Amino acid sequence: MQQISYFRRMRRFITSILLFLPAFAFAQEVKIIPRAEIDAEYETKFPVFRGFSYVDNSGSWKILLCENQDKITAKDTVNTALQAVCLLEDHGGYLEKWTLNDFIEKEMEESHIWFTTSYCSFRDLDADGRIDPIIVYMTKDGNGIRRVKVFVVYKNEKFAVRAVENEFDNGRSLRYAPGFDKLPAPIRSTVETLLQRMRKDRGLLLKNG
Repeated sequence: MQQISYFRRMRRFITSILLFLPAFAFAQEVKIIPRAEIDAEYETKFPVFRGFSYVDNSGSWKILLCENQDKITAKDTVNTALQAVCLLEDHGGYLEKWTLNDFIEKEMEESHIWFTTSYCSFRDLDADGRIDPIIVYMTKDGNGIRRVKVFVVYKNEKFAVRAVENEFDNGRSLRYAPGFDKLPAPIRSTVETLLQRMRKDRGLLLKNG
């Protein structure tokens, strides 16, 4: 009887492991796409600043961060517009699943817009087997950083957190997209931790008023 009970326990244990295998069937390793491969394979609206690839249980993905490189100087490259493109590999080609587009606000005297890849991430935040990309970019005016945008992509739907920095209380804002509060708790927590990190790193307020 003890031997039968042991085998039953082992069978239940093995079954439980097998149930979790689909979620972890892919390593979800994120790689930076080599420059030569980007230049040879992808046609984009703007030059690709950085490209990322990964595989999860929903497919094989590429995310291209593109900046228009409006002005290139010896010290810096100035961008006035940017675009992020997400591609899903499909039968030897690619399907465009979503894009992000933005540009400087000239009336607010913004001069530069750029992706801050040190704050971008590509991780499975809620352990459902799918990568949840976080894309971050900023703008600058004569006083420093003016706008900060954080986009979370959950199951190919974008949820934005938008902040405006200003020296005056009534000029500052922090806005969460509708539905953000319905995202899984680990995703919301990761975004809040990221905002706190940017406050510390860059001296930003990221708040209302």
